[in-house]
Amino acid sequence: MARDRIPRDVQEFSLSVLTLDWHRLCHAHVGAIKSVTPLSGGLVNHVFRVVGERGQLVAKHAPPHVAAAPDIALDPSRLKVEAAALAMVASCATPSVKAPRVVAYHEDANVLLMEDLGDLGDLFALDDPIAAFDPLATFLRRVHALRPDDLPSFGIHQSRAKNQYLPLAKMVSDPLNHELEWAADHFASPATGLVMGDLWPASVLVSPRQFFIIDWEFATHGHVEQDVAHLSAHVRMRWGETAEDAWLGSYDVGAWTTTQHRAFRVHRAAEILQRTIGAFAGTGGARWLGETKDALIHDVQNEFA
Repeated sequence: MARDRIPRDVQEFSLSVLTLDWHRLCHAHVGAIKSVTPLSGGLVNHVFRVVGERGQLVAKHAPPHVAAAPDIALDPSRLKVEAAALAMVASCATPSVKAPRVVAYHEDANVLLMEDLGDLGDLFALDDPIAAFDPLATFLRRVHALRPDDLPSFGIHQSRAKNQYLPLAKMVSDPLNHELEWAADHFASPATGLVMGDLWPASVLVSPRQFFIIDWEFATHGHVEQDVAHLSAHVRMRWGETAEDAWLGSYDVGAWTTTQHRAFRVHRAAEILQRTIGAFAGTGGARWLGETKDALIHDVQNEFA
C-alpha cells in the first residue's frame, strides 16, 4: 500500500515506533531493549509494550492530536498531566481499585512510562458490571476529594467545549442545544475537585482481584459530576438503564445540588451523542441493547424536550 493511502494516525503510530529513542527512554528501567510492540485500544495516544532483558513496561506517546482522530488537535503535554495525576491518586488506592505506577516521564519526547499490568480486559468485556460499581465509586470519591492545586493543565475544558459541546449544539434542536452551550461554560468555571476526565469502561481494566483505572491525561480541576456522567453514559449504552441506576446508586448522587444534576444530565447526553452522531461516532463498544441508534438519540434528546 502506498504511504499516501495509509491514514495519518496509522502513519504517525508507525513512526513513533521507528523514530523514538527507546534505548535512551527505557534502558535504565528494563535493560537492553528486546522488542517494542504497539498495543491496541488507545483512542487518544499511541501505546506500546516495551520488553527488555530485565523486565517490561508500557509506554505512551502523545502526538499533537487525538490518535484516533487526527483532525482534532490536542496538546501533547497531556502526558505531563497524566504523570502528575497518577502520582496524586496513588494515595486513593483501595484493596480493590488502583491506578498504574509511573516509572518515568520524558517531557522532551512526550513519552510516559508506566508499570505493565499485563494483558487485561476492560469493563466492556463484562456481561454484568454491577459488582464493580461499589469499589469504583469508593475510589472515585477519594479522587474527587483531592485538591489538585499543583496539577498542570493543558486546557482540556476548552478542548472539550470546542470539540464536543459546541459542535454537538449545532447538531441538535432546542432546548438541548442551549444546554450544551451552557455546559461549555459551566465545566470551564472554577472548581476544586480532581476529576479523572475520561472515565469510561475502556479506562477500567479488570483482573481477578483488582480493577485498574488507566488513562489520566485529561485529569484536571473540575466538576465531579462530569466523571460520574461520563461513565453513566457508557453504562447506559452498553448495559442499559438498570445498570446505570446501579452505578448512580453506588456513587450516591442524592446530595448533589440542582446545578450538579443539570450538569450531569447535559454531559451524559453529550457523551452519548458524541459516540452516535459526533466526532467519535461508532466507537466505544456500545451494543445499543436492542435499540436502534436513532431510537437512542431520540430518547436522549427527548429528555430535554
